[in-house]
Amino acid sequence: MLPEHTHHQQAATGAEMLLADDRQTLLQHISDNVIGGDSTFTGPFGEKQVVYCDYTASGKPLRFIENFLADNVYPFYANTHTTTTITSKQTTRFRHESREIIKQCTNCGEEDALIFTGSGSTGAIHKLINVMEMQGERARNTVVLVGPFEHHSNILPWKEIGAQVVRVQQTIEGLVDLDDIESKLKIFTQTHQHVLGCFSAASNVTGIITDTNAVSALLHRYNALSFWDYATAAPYLDIDMNPVGYEKEVDCSKDAVFVSTHKFVGGVGTPGILIAKKKLFVNNVPHALGGGTVHYVSRKMHHYLKDIEAREEGGTPAIIESIRAGLAFQVKQAVGPDFIEEREEELARRAFTRWQHNENLIVLGSREVARLPIFSFLIRHPQTGKLLHHNFIAVLLNDLFGIQARGGCACAGPYAHDLLGITEENALKFFELIREDRKNKCNEEPLESVRPGFVRINLPYFAPDDVIDYVLTAVDLVATHGWKMLPQYHLDVQTGSWTHRQWKDTESGPGYQSLFHINYQQGSFNFQGAKETSPVCHQKMSFMAYLELAMEEFDKAESGHMACESLNDEEVILADYQQFLWFLQPCEAASSLMALSWSDHEAMVEDQDRNLDVPSEDVLVGSIDALYWQEDGSNVHSYPDEVATVPTDMKPLRSPPPIAPVTYGWVPSSPYYDDTAVVPDRDSMMTFSFQDNYNLYGSDVTSHGGTYGNWVEPHKADDIGYVKGIDDHGVTTGATKGYDYRRVHSHESGYSTDDEVY
Repeated sequence: MLPEHTHHQQAATGAEMLLADDRQTLLQHISDNVIGGDSTFTGPFGEKQVVYCDYTASGKPLRFIENFLADNVYPFYANTHTTTTITSKQTTRFRHESREIIKQCTNCGEEDALIFTGSGSTGAIHKLINVMEMQGERARNTVVLVGPFEHHSNILPWKEIGAQVVRVQQTIEGLVDLDDIESKLKIFTQTHQHVLGCFSAASNVTGIITDTNAVSALLHRYNALSFWDYATAAPYLDIDMNPVGYEKEVDCSKDAVFVSTHKFVGGVGTPGILIAKKKLFVNNVPHALGGGTVHYVSRKMHHYLKDIEAREEGGTPAIIESIRAGLAFQVKQAVGPDFIEEREEELARRAFTRWQHNENLIVLGSREVARLPIFSFLIRHPQTGKLLHHNFIAVLLNDLFGIQARGGCACAGPYAHDLLGITEENALKFFELIREDRKNKCNEEPLESVRPGFVRINLPYFAPDDVIDYVLTAVDLVATHGWKMLPQYHLDVQTGSWTHRQWKDTESGPGYQSLFHINYQQGSFNFQGAKETSPVCHQKMSFMAYLELAMEEFDKAESGHMACESLNDEEVILADYQQFLWFLQPCEAASSLMALSWSDHEAMVEDQDRNLDVPSEDVLVGSIDALYWQEDGSNVHSYPDEVATVPTDMKPLRSPPPIAPVTYGWVPSSPYYDDTAVVPDRDSMMTFSFQDNYNLYGSDVTSHGGTYGNWVEPHKADDIGYVKGIDDHGVTTGATKGYDYRRVHSHESGYSTDDEVY
C-alpha cells in the first residue's frame, strides 16, 4: 500500500527546520515583501488596494530577493561562458549554486539532469520531446496517457508530433482513475513500442491533487515512463524525483518533471525547468545549437560537449533569471513543503465552509478530495438561473474590491468542458460563433462574449488571515449581489470585455502607466507619469471599509437609477443559436432590478402594516450583508462572524429577494447544475411571459413554456412612452429612447399600473 505523500529529507539549502513562531515571522516577512502588495489604483468606485489572487498564473516578485540581486549579483554580473575574471567566476558560481539548490529541493540523484529552458513548463515539455528525438516513426509508435486535468501545454505538443494521446478518465470523486490507467496500460503496452504517462500533479482549474507516487508506481509496473507537469503544484507541494521507503519492486521515481518557476512567489521572469533522467537524452546533437554546446570547433569539424546540462543550454542563458529561480525554491524550502501543504488544505476548507450556504456560487470540482486553494467558480442569477459572465465577475472583483482574478478557461479546455457540461457537438457550435475568421466565413464578426468560461482565484499560503477573510467575503458578496451592478457596465459583444459606463478605462486613462512616458531630457532618466500614478498607497483603507463601501454600492444599485440606461444597450442576438446565450445581459438585470425595487417597496408597506419598527440604519451582522433587528424594534445588536445562529428574537431586516418576474428561465440538466430555474409567482407584479427554457451552454432543454400572471398591453402616458412590451416569442423587446417602464400590478380581476415612471 502506497502512502499518498512522501517527503524527502529537507535539503541543506540554508533552510533549517523552523520553530512555529519563526515560521509565522517568515510568512509575515514574505507577505510584507511582495512587491506591489501595498499598491493602489483608481477605478470607477474610487481608490482600491491591489489584492493579488492570481498566483496560479504568475507569481509576484519579493523585495528581499530583488534587493539581494541588486546588491550582490548585478555588481559582479558577467557572461558565464568564461571563467577568467572575478565577475565571470562569481556569476558562474551563483548560477551553479542555484542549480544545486533546486536539485536538493527536488531530491535529484546522480542520474537526474536539470535544464533551465524556455518559458515555464511549456518550454520544458518541448525540450524533453526534442532530446528524446520524439518524431517521425518513433512518435507514431508512442502512446501518451494524459490526465483529465491537463493544461494545453501538456496535450498539444504530444498531439502535434504525431503521438497517440489518450485521455485517462476521472473517478466520480474527481481524481485520476488508477483503474482506467491500468486498463489502458494493459492494452497499449502490447500494441505500441513506447508508452508514457504525462500527468498534472495538481489541476490549475480546481487545485485537485494527484497521488504522484501511486501513479508513477503503476506506470513503472508496466514499463511506461512517468512524466509530471508541476506547473501548478510546484510552489506548494513537495517535488520528489526519487522517493525512498518503498519495497524494491515498487518504483515511485519520476522520469521527468516540468516546472514553471515563474509561478513561485519571488520567481518573476524565471525560466522553465526540466528535470529528467539522463537516459532520456538520446540526442547526439543538442536541441538548441549554439555557443556553449560545443567542446571544440574547427573549419571542418566540431565536437559537442558530453555534459548534458551544459550541452542543452545553448547560447547565453537567462543568467539572472536562473539565479532567481534558485532563490525562489530556497524560500519555499525555508517555509517547508509540509507546512505549506497543510496551510493550503486549511485555506481550501476555510473557503468551502464560508461559501457553503451561498446557492448562487458554484465552485467547480469536488470538495471532498485533497486540493489546493485554487477555486474556479460560476455565479448564478437567482431569479433567472442564468450565469453572470465570467469577465464581468472578474472586472467587478477588481473595481469594487481590488481583487485580481482571472476569467476564462485557464488554458485547460478539455477539463473545462467536462466541468461545464459542454458536449463536443456544442463545443463545435461555440467555435463557429467565436472563430477568428467568422467575418470571412459568414460575414459576421466573431462573438467572443459567448465563449464559455469561469472565474479563478487562488489563496496563497503566505497571505495574512485578514486578506483571506476579505477575499472570501468579497466573493460571497459578489455571488449574492453582483448581478445588481450589471446595468452599470457595458458589454462589448465582439470582444467580451466589460467596462463601467461612467469610467474611461483606456490605456491612457487614470491608473495606467506607459513606457512612452519615459524621457531622457536634461540628460537623465525621467518618468512623467510616476507621480500621478504612484503605485504606493499612502493612506490605506481597512478591508472592512472596502466591504462597507461595496455594500453601499449594492444598495444604490438596487434603486435602479442606472437601469433604464442599460435598456438601450445592444443585445447579443443569436437568431439560430439562442440556446448558447448563456449569460445575463445588462438589460435583463435592469428589468429584474426594477421589479425587485417595487417588490421591496411593497414589502416595506407590509412591514409597516404589521407595525414593525425598522431601524433607520443597517447594522452589519456576520457576512456584511446579513442585517437583523429585534422584534420590538429596540436595542439593535451586531453579532460577529463567529456566531453561527441568530437569537430567536431577531428577524432579518432584509428578507431574501422576492421572486422577481423574469424573461428567461434556465433549467440546467448538466450534473454540475442540478437546480431547476425559479418560476415566478402567479401573483408577482409585472410578470412576463416565459419562452422555452434553454439549458446552460446549449445542453438538453426542459421547457416550462406558458404564461404566468397577466401582461399589460402597452400603456401610453402623456406621450412620454410605453410600458416595455414582449414579442411573439415571449421575449422582452429592446428599449429605445423615449420609452418609460411602469410597474404593473397583476390581479385576479385584471391589472393596473403604478404612476411612478422608471
